[in-house]
Amino acid sequence: MNNWSIRKIITAAAVLTLTLRAVTPAQPSFSGGNGTASSPYLIAAPADLAALASLVNDPATNAEFADRHYRLASDIDLSGYANWVAIGIGLIRAAGRDDRLTFRGVFDGNGKRIVNLKIADAGRAEDSFQGQGLFGVVEGGTVKNLGLDGVSIGVKAGRIGGIAGAAVAGSVIKDCYVIGNISGAGSVGGIAGHIDDNSAITTCYVIGDVSGTDRVGGVAGYVYSSAITGSYAIGKVSESGSAVGTVVGHNWNSAVTESGVFDPEADAGNMLAVIPEYLVDRVATDKKNAPPIVVVVKESAGKIAAGPNPVNRQSGMINFFRHGKQIKKGALSIYNTHGKVVRKTTLSDKPTSADGWRQVGSWDLKGRKGQTVSEGVYAVKGTVFTVDGKKEKVSIVLGVR
Repeated sequence: MNNWSIRKIITAAAVLTLTLRAVTPAQPSFSGGNGTASSPYLIAAPADLAALASLVNDPATNAEFADRHYRLASDIDLSGYANWVAIGIGLIRAAGRDDRLTFRGVFDGNGKRIVNLKIADAGRAEDSFQGQGLFGVVEGGTVKNLGLDGVSIGVKAGRIGGIAGAAVAGSVIKDCYVIGNISGAGSVGGIAGHIDDNSAITTCYVIGDVSGTDRVGGVAGYVYSSAITGSYAIGKVSESGSAVGTVVGHNWNSAVTESGVFDPEADAGNMLAVIPEYLVDRVATDKKNAPPIVVVVKESAGKIAAGPNPVNRQSGMINFFRHGKQIKKGALSIYNTHGKVVRKTTLSDKPTSADGWRQVGSWDLKGRKGQTVSEGVYAVKGTVFTVDGKKEKVSIVLGVR
């Protein structure tokens, strides 16, 4: 074989190698799976989640990884990321770019939690549709069975949410919760900042404060032609502009049903928030990953609690318990999510020297006309006076099923 033939073979081999490199797909850094519905990519470490964000946000790999299936295999701690970059940063139109870097797949939280999500800088490009949260813009995708705890988001940009900055084009966010504080500019929500075009948020909840300049909601900020069902928020919702709501900041042609917001600061007393069982069942796969019961004691003089937990209509009774100073007199009003009083009950206490829990009242889960109340979230508020003359405010949130 002459040198010319050898050179041709070497050249052909080099061309083949370059060709193979050009068509070989990027190798993901995940903990298993192949991205299909039957074998989703497994996210088991913070590096896996960061790799997902990097692949979806890269124009060279978005088409390959943005519409795949993913599942959390364990709880994830993002404390090593001081400023999380969202998965699917959005539609980028700047500096000659026109990139569709959205998430269009299915992310199954599998009842696991992602903790310590922090975002301090939105890093926006002008003339772009972007969002910030765990996900930036979800486009026709699904995020489900996921909990976020220890969330801290404080940016000056719009479309900010715990789960997603924006959910569009038929996206679904269901059976998720967010615990933490979120603030931004316009379109800010505990679950999603902006949802539109037949998207939906279903059976989700938020515990924490949500604030912004405009279109601020406990669950979602701006909602257009979409739906929110069975979702609620416990916390303060505030804004400095013109559109602030409870569940939704700005609602345009959208259905909001079986949802509500309760502000624990409305009464400067004690609060026990009981997560509804229908959410616990769907969000958590076992007790270890169950959403926490939130107890905020604002006065050390004592408190009122409610049990059993969660409330079940079939048991026919919910009891109120006292811990601390004896009550001389007290009364509670029970509100539905529309702010209507469905029942009132008085409290009575017996002299005791023991510093322990004791029953001081009950509710038979019936309304004023004797009918059993419907499934949903109820706020119990009232005032008690102790034997030493002190006044205590009480605020309890109950989930009834």
